Amino acid sequence: MNRRAQTVPQVATLACEGALCDVEMAALKSEIGRLSGAGTRYIVLDLTRVEHADYRRLPMLVQQAIQLRHAQGDLKLCGLSGYLAELFKAGGVDGKLETYGTAAEARVAFARLHALTTVRT
Repeated sequence: MNRRAQTVPQVATLACEGALCDVEMAALKSEIGRLSGAGTRYIVLDLTRVEHADYRRLPMLVQQAIQLRHAQGDLKLCGLSGYLAELFKAGGVDGKLETYGTAAEARVAFARLHALTTVRT
C-alpha cells in the first residue's frame, strides 16, 4: 500500500474590529479576494472584536463563501456575539455560514474537513 504524506491546507484568519459597514465590508471583500487569488482557499473571519455590522451588507460574506466553495475552500466565522448573531439573522445569512466560538475551533474544523476529503491510497 502506498501512502502519501498529507498536509493540512493553509488557513488565513482575518481579525476584524469595530464596525463592519460599507467601507469596511468593501475592504474585507477585497482582502478575501486577494487571499483567494493568491491560492488561499480556507479563511476564518474572526468577529470577536466587532461591535456592529450593517446587516444589509452581510450577504456579501455568503457570496465570498460560495466563491471559495467553488474553489474547494470555504469561509468560516468565529467570535459572534449574541448581538451579531441577531444581525446575521436580520440579514438573512443565519445558517449559511458555519460559526465557531474561536478561531482555533474554526481552524480545527478546516483540518477535519481536509482530512475527510483527502483520499489516501
